[in-house]
Amino acid sequence: MRPFLPDMALLEAPPEEPKLRIRLAGTRVERRSQFSLHGANYLDFLPGRYRAGALVSARLVLNQPCGLWQLTRIHYERGIVVLMEQTVLPLRPSDDGPPLIVVFALPVAGGEQATLNAEKPMMVDTATKYAFLDIGAGIPAYTN
Repeated sequence: MRPFLPDMALLEAPPEEPKLRIRLAGTRVERRSQFSLHGANYLDFLPGRYRAGALVSARLVLNQPCGLWQLTRIHYERGIVVLMEQTVLPLRPSDDGPPLIVVFALPVAGGEQATLNAEKPMMVDTATKYAFLDIGAGIPAYTN
Protein backbone atom coordinates (compact mmCIF):
# COMPACT_ATOMS: atom_id res chain seq x y z
CA MET A 1 0.00 0.00 0.00
CA ARG A 2 2.85 2.39 0.80
CA PRO A 3 3.90 2.98 -2.86
CA PHE A 4 0.35 4.16 -3.65
CA LEU A 5 -0.02 6.72 -0.85
CA PRO A 6 1.61 9.68 -2.70
CA ASP A 7 -1.08 9.41 -5.42
CA MET A 8 -4.06 9.08 -3.07
CA ALA A 9 -6.50 11.53 -1.54
CA LEU A 10 -9.07 11.02 1.20
CA LEU A 11 -12.36 12.90 0.85
CA GLU A 12 -14.99 13.41 3.52
CA ALA A 13 -18.59 13.40 2.30
CA PRO A 14 -20.88 14.82 5.01
CA PRO A 15 -24.39 13.55 4.16
CA GLU A 16 -26.07 16.80 5.21
CA GLU A 17 -23.79 19.08 3.15
CA PRO A 18 -23.17 19.38 -0.60
CA LYS A 19 -19.39 19.07 -0.08
CA LEU A 20 -16.54 16.68 -0.70
CA ARG A 21 -13.92 17.97 1.74
CA ILE A 22 -10.32 16.91 1.09
CA ARG A 23 -8.97 15.57 4.39
CA LEU A 24 -5.65 14.24 3.10
CA ALA A 25 -3.78 14.49 -0.19
CA GLY A 26 -0.67 12.50 -1.08
CA THR A 27 2.62 14.23 -1.83
CA ARG A 28 2.39 13.70 -5.60
CA VAL A 29 -1.23 14.90 -5.67
CA GLU A 30 -0.17 18.12 -3.93
CA ARG A 31 2.97 18.47 -6.05
CA ARG A 32 0.82 18.38 -9.20
CA SER A 33 -1.53 21.04 -7.83
CA GLN A 34 1.32 23.15 -6.39
CA PHE A 35 -0.72 24.16 -3.33
CA SER A 36 -2.17 22.54 -0.22
CA LEU A 37 -5.48 20.80 -0.85
CA HIS A 38 -6.16 20.04 2.84
CA GLY A 39 -9.62 21.23 3.86
CA ALA A 40 -10.64 22.32 0.35
CA ASN A 41 -14.01 21.36 -1.10
CA TYR A 42 -13.25 19.20 -4.17
CA LEU A 43 -16.44 20.51 -5.81
CA ASP A 44 -14.97 24.03 -5.85
CA PHE A 45 -12.43 22.83 -8.43
CA LEU A 46 -15.22 21.86 -10.84
CA PRO A 47 -17.10 24.23 -13.13
CA GLY A 48 -20.57 24.86 -11.67
CA ARG A 49 -22.36 22.77 -14.31
CA TYR A 50 -20.47 19.60 -13.21
CA ARG A 51 -20.80 19.89 -9.43
CA ALA A 52 -24.21 18.26 -8.99
CA GLY A 53 -23.21 15.25 -11.11
CA ALA A 54 -19.95 14.80 -9.19
CA LEU A 55 -21.83 14.89 -5.88
CA VAL A 56 -24.38 12.34 -7.18
CA SER A 57 -21.53 10.03 -8.28
CA ALA A 58 -19.87 10.33 -4.86
CA ARG A 59 -23.14 9.54 -3.07
CA LEU A 60 -23.68 6.51 -5.35
CA VAL A 61 -20.17 5.22 -4.54
CA LEU A 62 -20.92 5.56 -0.81
CA ASN A 63 -24.51 4.31 -0.76
CA GLN A 64 -24.34 1.34 -3.18
CA PRO A 65 -21.42 0.83 -2.14
CA CYS A 66 -19.34 0.54 -5.30
CA GLY A 67 -16.18 1.83 -6.90
CA LEU A 68 -15.78 4.27 -9.76
CA TRP A 69 -13.12 4.42 -12.47
CA GLN A 70 -12.79 7.51 -14.64
CA LEU A 71 -10.56 9.46 -16.98
CA THR A 72 -10.57 13.16 -16.19
CA ARG A 73 -8.66 16.17 -17.46
CA ILE A 74 -7.25 18.45 -14.78
CA HIS A 75 -6.26 21.96 -15.85
CA TYR A 76 -3.56 23.74 -13.88
CA GLU A 77 -3.02 27.50 -13.71
CA ARG A 78 0.60 27.06 -14.81
CA GLY A 79 -0.70 26.26 -18.31
CA ILE A 80 -0.92 22.48 -18.54
CA VAL A 81 -3.76 19.99 -18.63
CA VAL A 82 -3.15 16.43 -17.44
CA LEU A 83 -5.30 13.42 -18.29
CA MET A 84 -5.74 11.54 -15.00
CA GLU A 85 -6.93 8.00 -14.40
CA GLN A 86 -8.84 7.91 -11.13
CA THR A 87 -10.11 5.00 -9.11
CA VAL A 88 -12.57 5.92 -6.36
CA LEU A 89 -13.58 3.62 -3.49
CA PRO A 90 -15.76 4.06 -0.40
CA LEU A 91 -14.32 3.63 3.08
CA ARG A 92 -16.47 2.41 5.89
CA PRO A 93 -16.91 5.31 8.32
CA SER A 94 -16.48 5.02 12.04
CA ASP A 95 -19.70 5.10 14.03
CA ASP A 96 -19.41 8.82 14.70
CA GLY A 97 -17.53 9.96 11.59
CA PRO A 98 -18.65 11.12 8.16
CA PRO A 99 -18.51 8.82 5.12
CA LEU A 100 -15.11 8.75 3.44
CA ILE A 101 -13.95 8.20 -0.13
CA VAL A 102 -10.44 7.26 -1.17
CA VAL A 103 -9.24 8.44 -4.60
CA PHE A 104 -6.21 6.99 -6.36
CA ALA A 105 -5.11 9.30 -9.19
CA LEU A 106 -2.34 8.70 -11.73
CA PRO A 107 -1.44 10.75 -14.80
CA VAL A 108 -1.92 8.85 -18.06
CA ALA A 109 1.34 8.51 -19.98
CA GLY A 110 1.43 11.05 -22.82
CA GLY A 111 -1.68 12.77 -21.41
CA GLU A 112 -0.10 16.16 -20.65
CA GLN A 113 -0.77 19.13 -22.95
CA ALA A 114 -0.55 22.91 -22.92
CA THR A 115 -3.78 24.74 -22.04
CA LEU A 116 -5.14 28.22 -21.58
CA ASN A 117 -8.35 27.02 -19.92
CA ALA A 118 -7.40 27.10 -16.23
CA GLU A 119 -9.71 29.64 -14.59
CA LYS A 120 -8.41 28.74 -11.12
CA PRO A 121 -5.19 27.31 -9.68
CA MET A 122 -6.70 23.90 -10.49
CA MET A 123 -9.82 23.07 -12.51
CA VAL A 124 -11.23 19.55 -12.87
CA ASP A 125 -13.12 18.79 -16.06
CA THR A 126 -15.98 16.31 -16.30
CA ALA A 127 -14.95 12.68 -16.82
CA THR A 128 -14.31 11.76 -20.45
CA LYS A 129 -14.91 8.08 -19.61
CA TYR A 130 -16.22 6.43 -16.49
CA ALA A 131 -17.52 3.12 -15.19
CA PHE A 132 -18.87 2.03 -11.83
CA LEU A 133 -17.00 -0.93 -10.31
CA ASP A 134 -18.71 -3.82 -8.56
CA ILE A 135 -17.01 -4.38 -5.19
CA GLY A 136 -19.57 -6.91 -4.01
CA ALA A 137 -22.86 -4.99 -3.84
CA GLY A 138 -23.51 -4.47 -7.55
CA ILE A 139 -23.43 -1.19 -9.45
CA PRO A 140 -26.02 1.59 -9.59
CA ALA A 141 -28.38 1.91 -12.53
CA TYR A 142 -27.21 5.46 -13.22
CA THR A 143 -25.99 7.21 -16.33
CA ASN A 144 -24.75 10.77 -16.30
